[in-house]
Amino acid sequence: MEIQEKTPIIFYVFAGTGLIGFFLFFFLAFFALYRKRLTQKEKEMLQRENDYQFNLIKKTIETQETEKIRLAKDLHDEIGSMLTLLKYAINQLQAEITEPNKANRALEVLDKIMLDFKAVCRDLIPSSIKNFGLLQTLAEVIENTKANSDIDIQYDLIEAKINIAIEKKLSVYRLFKEVLNNIVKHSHSKHINIVFVLAQNNFNIHFDYDGQGITNEDIQRIRNNSTSIGIQSIDTRLLALAGHINYIKEESKYSIHIRIPL
Repeated sequence: MEIQEKTPIIFYVFAGTGLIGFFLFFFLAFFALYRKRLTQKEKEMLQRENDYQFNLIKKTIETQETEKIRLAKDLHDEIGSMLTLLKYAINQLQAEITEPNKANRALEVLDKIMLDFKAVCRDLIPSSIKNFGLLQTLAEVIENTKANSDIDIQYDLIEAKINIAIEKKLSVYRLFKEVLNNIVKHSHSKHINIVFVLAQNNFNIHFDYDGQGITNEDIQRIRNNSTSIGIQSIDTRLLALAGHINYIKEESKYSIHIRIPL
C-alpha cells in the first residue's frame, strides 16, 4: 500500500522536474535567440553607422576636390591673366623708367609671385592629370621629389590608363604625395623604389625603402597617441577610396603597400 502511495509522489517529482527543465531549456533557448537577434541588430546599426561615416567622408573629400577644381580655374582665369598683364605693363614702362634696376627688381619679384601662383594652382589641380593621366602625374611628383632631394628614387611607369573620376584621381594623387613626402621627410632613406601594379581591378602602389621606417604596430601607436596631420590625411583619403595600406619591415628594409579598388 505504501509502495502504491509513493509511486504517484515519485511520478509527480519527476514530472515536475521535467517540466521545470523544459521551461528552463525554453527560457535559455529564447534568451540565446534574443541575444543573437540583439547582436545582429547591433551589427546592423554599427554597419549603418560605418556606411554613413564612409559616405560622409567620401562626399566631403569629393566636394573639396570639386571646389579646388573650381578655385584653380578661377585663379588661373582671373588672377593669372592679371599677373600676365601686369608683367607686360612693367616691360612696356621699363624703357621709360630712369632707374632700370628698380624695374628689374620689380620684374624679379613679379616672376617669383607668378611661380608661386602657378605652384598653388598645380597643387589645387595638376593640369597633367587631365592632359596626360594619373600615372604620368605621379611620375612628375617623383621627378620633382628627386630634383629637390639627395635620394635615389627608382620607379617603373606602367603603360596603362586608369579610368576613374577626376575627384578620385586627385585623391590618389594627394595620397601618393603624402606617403612619399613622409618617407622622404622621416626615413632618412638613401634609396626608394616605387612599383605600380594594376591587377584584379585594383591599383597597387608599392614603396620599398631603406633607412628608418615604420610597421603596422608603429602606425597604430601613432594613431592612438598622436594628432599627426599626415597620418590623418592618409587614413581619411584611404577611407574615402575604400583602400588599404600595409606597413611592413623585412630585415633592414621597409615597405608600404597601398591597394585602391577601381
